[in-house]
Amino acid sequence: MKKSLRLQLILLLFAGTAVVIVTYRMVAKYAVRNTIYLQTRIEMQEALNACLPSFDSRNDFLSCYKRVNQQSLTTAVADHLKLCYLANSSQPSTGQPQCTENLSTETVWLNHKEYNPAFEWFMPLYLRPQWLGARVLAGGKTPVLLLTAERAEKLTEQLWAVREVHFRYIMPLIVIMLVVLGSWCIRVLFKPLGKLAESLRSLTANNFTSTHLDANTYIEFEKITAIYQDMCRRLADSFDKERNFTAAASHELRTPLTILRGTSERLIAALPDAGHAQVLARTMGDEVERLIEISEKLLLLSRADAQALVLQREPFDLSQYVLDFATDARVFQQRISIGHDIAPDVVWYCDKVLIKQLVQNLYTNALKYNRPAGHIHFRLAKLANAFELQLTNTTADVTPDLESKAFDRFYRGDAARNRSVDGLGLGLSICLEIAKAHAAQLSFSVHADQRVGVRLEVPFA
Repeated sequence: MKKSLRLQLILLLFAGTAVVIVTYRMVAKYAVRNTIYLQTRIEMQEALNACLPSFDSRNDFLSCYKRVNQQSLTTAVADHLKLCYLANSSQPSTGQPQCTENLSTETVWLNHKEYNPAFEWFMPLYLRPQWLGARVLAGGKTPVLLLTAERAEKLTEQLWAVREVHFRYIMPLIVIMLVVLGSWCIRVLFKPLGKLAESLRSLTANNFTSTHLDANTYIEFEKITAIYQDMCRRLADSFDKERNFTAAASHELRTPLTILRGTSERLIAALPDAGHAQVLARTMGDEVERLIEISEKLLLLSRADAQALVLQREPFDLSQYVLDFATDARVFQQRISIGHDIAPDVVWYCDKVLIKQLVQNLYTNALKYNRPAGHIHFRLAKLANAFELQLTNTTADVTPDLESKAFDRFYRGDAARNRSVDGLGLGLSICLEIAKAHAAQLSFSVHADQRVGVRLEVPFA
């Protein structure tokens, strides 16, 4: 089963976000608690300093406390404050009682006016106090303001409950924003890869040098783009060298092969008829003709690869030509039944020399790989926006890779049959190049009843 990188990135994004949210909630709960602890101590200290004259009267002090902290959350815990004196050397005679709690180890104080917020914020993490306290040194007695840590915890829980309700409402929005942000990030990530895929898909033997990729778009993709462009340059150079070699070799071979053909013909004429030497000379002449045919076909293919085929376009009555061709073939081939279904008045503005070669190659291929008592069928039909020429024939054997490799150069199907069937494996390749030069489509299909077909579709100009 194939894996989807896009899906994996989305799942990783959601998993990472879930971990971040859970971690944030754990840290946030401690943060809210410590913030409440610190803010409560600060406001207790500020109120104690401001309301110290009324400390001995609880009601007056609490009224002053609420007035000083009227915009604060600690106003809600004002009624739970404990007021007392921490005795130094003398016992207070009036007002609040003496503190009886063990304040030395169970209370966290706001130590002095110039306190360290970071230190004070982290203090409850390791002290675990029972009391939050504020005190002011005043003569022989120390006024003390106390609040139980349990009451601060309840305030924290109330605030956290409000936050939980808020979080439940905002969570769907977070998920939607996460999906949108993730989709946008993945799109940005895959955009250079998409351009690379499009460039790879558009590559042919003739456009290696135009990759349509900008190496300066993203720093992270510079190396990949540079490697890809270098590969395209090397491939273009290799194809150019191959085409130049094929064209040069084919062109240079034509002259000596033509001389050999003429020499072999003169030699055959000079030797005694039906003699062994004449048979050898004729065999040599046949092989020379084969070499000339190979060189001409390779030259045509090299020109097609270099897009150097010069088309001499003119109106060509394809209907009449295919009809005459099929009729003549039926006369000369008695062992193969040949049928046709030709639509009239199909005129093609094309290079008729190359198109005649295309039809002859298709017919020769169908005849060569046919079976005894087989058949060949020509069909020329008009479509809505095009016309098609289809050649269907029976065959003796269909190899598994025939449909995918039919147009490969020098491919001849089953290797065991290569010795018995004459040919070079270039006929269909030449037909494909001729079709491309005329902006037509050539396709090969294999049918279930041991039949194969070649279909040429030509759009109307």
